[in-house]
Amino acid sequence: MKINKIEFGTRLKKFRTRHSLSQTELAEILETTQGNIGHIENGRRKPGPDVLLNLYAHFQSEFRYLLLGPHPPENRANPGNHPNQSEAHPSPVRYADEYIKSRLEKILRTTMQALEHIKTNSSHT
Repeated sequence: MKINKIEFGTRLKKFRTRHSLSQTELAEILETTQGNIGHIENGRRKPGPDVLLNLYAHFQSEFRYLLLGPHPPENRANPGNHPNQSEAHPSPVRYADEYIKSRLEKILRTTMQALEHIKTNSSHT
């Protein structure tokens, strides 16, 4: 799944203003800079993994909206009530949920490995 940086930026700005947050306030919540938020909102930069992880951590209920928009299209490649349709052609929403989960799990694993490495190295000094 690719993130359209212009559409994502537009949704992030709408999301931020709907929550009455300044770019600086949102940047503090997401542990980034105001400039980075500005670049993302203007479609000049994609959100990095840390920003996505913090968005998910703080705004989980609206995370899917930020990535996919208000009404993501359903998969219309296989219309009808085929019993295995959902398995043969998963919807974009399901795919996005699986993608987000796998990326967040990878970030968490990497972070835990780094912390374990730091802990191991600091105990030897």
